[in-house]
Amino acid sequence: MKSLNKTFFYLFIAIIVNVSCTRTEKSIANFQQKINEMNIASPEYYIINSLRDTVIEGIQGTKITIPKLAFCDKNGNVVSEIKIELREFYKLSDMLFSKLTTICNREIIETGGMVYLNATSENKDLEIVNGKNITIEFKTSYN
Repeated sequence: MKSLNKTFFYLFIAIIVNVSCTRTEKSIANFQQKINEMNIASPEYYIINSLRDTVIEGIQGTKITIPKLAFCDKNGNVVSEIKIELREFYKLSDMLFSKLTTICNREIIETGGMVYLNATSENKDLEIVNGKNITIEFKTSYN
């Protein structure tokens, strides 16, 4: 909670400083860019070999289990070298600054965290092969 209070304190100071300055479109755009860059979960990248089962553990404790031959390209071809991008959003500030919400039946619901996972090969997005399952275990103390 201290981290969240500190984050909001810096945000408040940044708003006060920005308001007290001349409001030009450029200064407003720079301010918005800095807000967007604050505390947003940094991406983690992993290179895996799809010919074997793989377990990835993110910096914040997210555990991802990927079975062998789980990804294919858009034509259904299995690829061997895969780049995994993982972003973990467990802090409320990360979710807010990233403009993330959780909605079910048009109502906002509580969350203990979120993750973003993307698999690519040669800069092309991959798909999960039919019949394969990827397991994601969240590391959170949220009840």
